[in-house]
Amino acid sequence: MMEAGIYQEIPNEDYHHGPGDSKSDLDRVRRSPLHYKANKDAANDNERTNTPTADQAFGSAYHTLILEPDEFWNRYVIVPEDAPKRPTITQRNAAKPSPATVEAIAFWDKFESDSTGKEIIDREDFDTLTKMAEVLSNHPAASALFNSAPGRAEMSAYWVDERTGLLLRCRPDYWREDGIIVDLKTTADASLEEFSRSLVKWRYHVQAPFYLDGTNEAIAQSGAKITRPTEFVFVAQEKKPPFAPACYVLDDEGMRIGRAQYRADLDRLAECKASNVWPGYGGQIQKIGVPVWYSKNAVEGGSV
Repeated sequence: MMEAGIYQEIPNEDYHHGPGDSKSDLDRVRRSPLHYKANKDAANDNERTNTPTADQAFGSAYHTLILEPDEFWNRYVIVPEDAPKRPTITQRNAAKPSPATVEAIAFWDKFESDSTGKEIIDREDFDTLTKMAEVLSNHPAASALFNSAPGRAEMSAYWVDERTGLLLRCRPDYWREDGIIVDLKTTADASLEEFSRSLVKWRYHVQAPFYLDGTNEAIAQSGAKITRPTEFVFVAQEKKPPFAPACYVLDDEGMRIGRAQYRADLDRLAECKASNVWPGYGGQIQKIGVPVWYSKNAVEGGSV
């Protein structure tokens, strides 16, 4: 079993496939314990629900560019500007491909072979990443959060939950030495109103208290000589021009709700592990209605 503590050199892949339950695991428990169990039992990455989507892969690349710029070039390779268009399967299987297709196939076969072990980023995506980074560097609050105090990216914290005995983990994006944890989010809309919706949709309001409580517990249980975190700040940035960033701190009510939810998730997970019973959405016929927001809008809009 992993010992409680703060670890600086655990590779990202080892962290995500290693021991302990994370906030993402609790998200699956909240959906249903059956989803959690299916993900844990998956035989390979293709079956796991944490296989990154295109948006998540883009976000991971941006995290690396901002938080670990030296590591970026170890993990990623950019398609050259003069690269021919990637040949389609039909073009590859053609009986008599054109000379241009033959040349494109040769280029891409060599490029992909030379890039083994790295993720390939299209030129257009890389241009977007660099423009986002430039905008972020010019945002007063965001730039200060990442540059005004020393810190480390991607440190891993492990602790044992006292109430359930579960081994838990988290991996803050950027952990400042003055006790501020900074979390970088890429989003479609970073405005106050819309990002508050993202808080609920992606359970960021659970992440903030889970990370703050967890890192403090990991420090207490291990005796690590590191400043205890006291603040958790979201840096949200849009993925399309003008790539507007915004910085947010969750209010007390949001923290209270998030903490109550993750505690309920942990209790439910512990019960399922103890009983080895993993319910899904329920085994009985249930009554369902339209969402409250839809009902309200329908009445106000005069459609009922």
